[in-house]
Amino acid sequence: MVKTKQQTKSQPAKKQNSAASTAKHAAGSLVSPSTSVLNQQKSRPFSIPGLPSCCGCGMLISDEVKALQCDKCQSDVWKCTDCLALTPEVYDQLISLPSCGLRWYCDSCDKTVNDNDSNERINKLVSVVEKLVNNLGVFETKLQDKSDVCVVMQLDTRIKLLEDNLTRLEHNVESRMVAVDGNIARKVDHVEARIRKLEEQVTKEESDLKYRLAEMDKHVSQHVGSLDSRMDAAETNLADVRSSFEGLEKSQPEADKYEEQEIELRKTSVIIHGIAEPTADTADERIETDLLQVAAMLQELKLTEVKVEKLIRLGKRLPDDRNDETEPKPRPLKVVLDSEENKIRVIRNAKNLRNAKDGGWVRVFVHQDLTPKQREARNKLVQELKARLAQGEKDLIIYRGTVMKRKGY
Repeated sequence: MVKTKQQTKSQPAKKQNSAASTAKHAAGSLVSPSTSVLNQQKSRPFSIPGLPSCCGCGMLISDEVKALQCDKCQSDVWKCTDCLALTPEVYDQLISLPSCGLRWYCDSCDKTVNDNDSNERINKLVSVVEKLVNNLGVFETKLQDKSDVCVVMQLDTRIKLLEDNLTRLEHNVESRMVAVDGNIARKVDHVEARIRKLEEQVTKEESDLKYRLAEMDKHVSQHVGSLDSRMDAAETNLADVRSSFEGLEKSQPEADKYEEQEIELRKTSVIIHGIAEPTADTADERIETDLLQVAAMLQELKLTEVKVEKLIRLGKRLPDDRNDETEPKPRPLKVVLDSEENKIRVIRNAKNLRNAKDGGWVRVFVHQDLTPKQREARNKLVQELKARLAQGEKDLIIYRGTVMKRKGY
């Protein structure tokens, strides 16, 4: 209790009866003063006339000092809050309670107080202190709840949203897992079916291969015998061929002589393709018509001085009463000229016939009269020419028994 003026000291003591018991039983007379209190006691005078002092530490009890007076003897026996081990907050709380029934007694008065009564009052004081502490805790909790209610509500809302999202995510994951399981199962079934099919095919191919190998072994065994016999026959034929070749070598000079004679006979002849075949009844009339056509061709080639010694259609003449409605292809015409030089001039100028616009000479083609051996060699050259043209080569011609590019390319 804050000490009042000297003349009113006893009256405040009555108002502090409840606080007195608190001081006694909360701290009691056994609590020794703190070091700071002792230091204060040493730094102050021991007595001032008209002011009481603390019975514990000797501090002067002024109006500013918080202290309690004995509620029994009502004498100048005081004790400060430091010696009572009371905090300023508890001291103010005890003083502010009008119905507080606690008392504090000095050492001499305390001995006369009944112990049972003291225990009862101590229990009451403890109960009050506990209630105060509980009320303070509840108050702090309410303040904390009020300050956090918005945050808690927001957190609850966010937690609910997260729970909903998590639930939806779980459903989606489960549905997707089910779909994935289904797809995997279907793919596995498909792969297994393909594997079974491949295994069946492999088994079938293996059996077919074994059968074919057996057949091949059988055929090989059969053909080995025939090959042996054929080898014997081939050796016999080889001997015959050798003997024939020897005879051919002996007759080669005669064949070369015959070829030279054929070339000599054909050195002034040309073969003309594409000239329309006459339809006259007699052979003389047809020959006369062919002579006129050849003369017209020579005039187109500007070789009117060239003379024709003889001409003849090659091949068998088709009958006039044939059933074929298509126009027959005219037979080649062999023409014997007066000299080899004129033959060469006709062959060289014949290429100009393809540029003639009138007379139907575009389809006429003239070449040298070849022997059968020369025709065979030329056919090979023609086949080579066609093959090289098919491979992309260009500007190729047959010249002097070989296929070559035109000059200037």
